[in-house]
Amino acid sequence: NSLLNILRERYNLNRIYSNIGTILVSINPFKALPLYTPQQIDLYKENPRGKPPHVFAVGYNAYYELVNENKDQSIIITGESGAGKSEACKLVMQFI
Repeated sequence: NSLLNILRERYNLNRIYSNIGTILVSINPFKALPLYTPQQIDLYKENPRGKPPHVFAVGYNAYYELVNENKDQSIIITGESGAGKSEACKLVMQFI
């Protein structure tokens, strides 16, 4: 399967996040999904290893490396207009 086909399959299952190495790919679902509840935050506050890809895992990893490894961090969020960049930024900040 090509990357595009895999992303399409995941999107059709409402799995809007996919990891490609250390990069998180997010596809705007254009609908509300129960991915940002307090329960989801709690789930990712512990080590997100072994859990589904999520924007909260990006926040956890950056915070962990900053606090525990004393490594400077940055999170780059890119995409086209309307892709959900502002929302992704708000979600990472909410998590941290």
